[in-house]
Amino acid sequence: MRQKADQPRVGSGGFGGGSESELAVYKKLSETQEAFRGAEQKMATMQKTIEDLESALSSDRDHAKDQMEIIMSHSNTISLLQGEVQSLQLQVVQKEEESKQLIREKNSLLADITKKSFQNAELLNSTLTLEERIKELLHKLEKAGTAAASSSQASSSMSVDADLDLGAPVPTRCRKVLRDQGELNCVAYNPTGLILASAGVDKVIRLYDTTNLSVKSVLQGATQSVMVTAFSTDETLVLGSSNDNSTRIWHLPTQRLRHTLNGHTSKVYAGCFSSDSAKALTGSHDRTIKIWDLMRGYVLRTIMCTSSCNAICINLDNTLAFSGHFDSNLRIWELKNGTLVADLQGIHTDQITSVSINPDSSQILTSSRDNTLKLIDANTHEVLQTFKHDDYRNGANWAKACLSPDGSYAAAGSADGQVFIWDTKTGKHHSTLKGHKDIVTCVSWNPMNNGSIASCDKSGAIFMWE
Repeated sequence: MRQKADQPRVGSGGFGGGSESELAVYKKLSETQEAFRGAEQKMATMQKTIEDLESALSSDRDHAKDQMEIIMSHSNTISLLQGEVQSLQLQVVQKEEESKQLIREKNSLLADITKKSFQNAELLNSTLTLEERIKELLHKLEKAGTAAASSSQASSSMSVDADLDLGAPVPTRCRKVLRDQGELNCVAYNPTGLILASAGVDKVIRLYDTTNLSVKSVLQGATQSVMVTAFSTDETLVLGSSNDNSTRIWHLPTQRLRHTLNGHTSKVYAGCFSSDSAKALTGSHDRTIKIWDLMRGYVLRTIMCTSSCNAICINLDNTLAFSGHFDSNLRIWELKNGTLVADLQGIHTDQITSVSINPDSSQILTSSRDNTLKLIDANTHEVLQTFKHDDYRNGANWAKACLSPDGSYAAAGSADGQVFIWDTKTGKHHSTLKGHKDIVTCVSWNPMNNGSIASCDKSGAIFMWE
């Protein structure tokens, strides 16, 4: 009975007794369900494909990350290698420059050896000439002494002008004028008088052969004006103190820089060697004096001053130093411990520009911006003579005066270009050398010849007087 009730009714106009519309609905529903199942299958397939793609993408990302790390590692390695290559290239360039420098030095040494052999021959000739000159001077001195004795006996009542020194072998004329490059601050002879050094604003020291007045060499290294130059007693070293706060020491036979003495904090206006050539003294505007060991090139002692140091010199036995200062005082120092022996005030009324010592270290010559020179007893500190002239004017804070080799004369350059010479025994003006057209900054007497003087000026001219 139930089975019969569930069976569809079959109408008269349709299949199985149902209507056509119901059959169409069932058919559509069946198709829809089939399509839905197909879509679900496609969706499941697509979902799996997406999951596969995501898994592959993740794997690719991991692989890309690994490759990126490898690339970064390689980049770092390349950078290190590039740095090493650059370093090696710099080393190669440096080695090439060192090789070129060694070749230049080798060629220079060979040239120096050749030059030295010629110099030895010239030195021998100069020595023979000097010996002849000494014999000639001794003969003239003997004749002059005999004549002076005869004259004294024959004319004891005659008055002789104190300004005249009969037979005095001092220069009277200009032998030659040399020209440097720019303003000059200093000229200095070596102990044998065969070499003349000049120094100035062009930052170099030029060495001249005094026999033929030609340039022997040029010493370089300073970065500012060289204010003072000097030779060591053994003639192996040349000193140059500079406005770059340093003093340089060159080895004369090789003409190479041996030491750069750094330590001052201001311009170095003063410098000199000890008589044993083992030490150097420098004085600076930083109000210090420094004693230097020239074997090792370092400072042994620093002496504190109360005023800027413009000039300095050492006595023959290397026990005392004499320094001239901006405050117009002359100070005497014991070199062994750097203690002040004497502070001589009132000698000058303006700053001292130079200090020099006579051959036996018994007298000190000072020059000052007060337009006077003073000759001072090194032991008693007494002023022995004052040298002045109506036309004499000290024209520079570093103007340098000098004594003759025998200590009989003092010479100084003036602001008007004249060189004045005084007799140290009488204090009288002896003579005047005229020729410079600018302020004379330095006068240097040939240590082997009373009749030879060099002077320089701010225009760069060097006058060789004889």
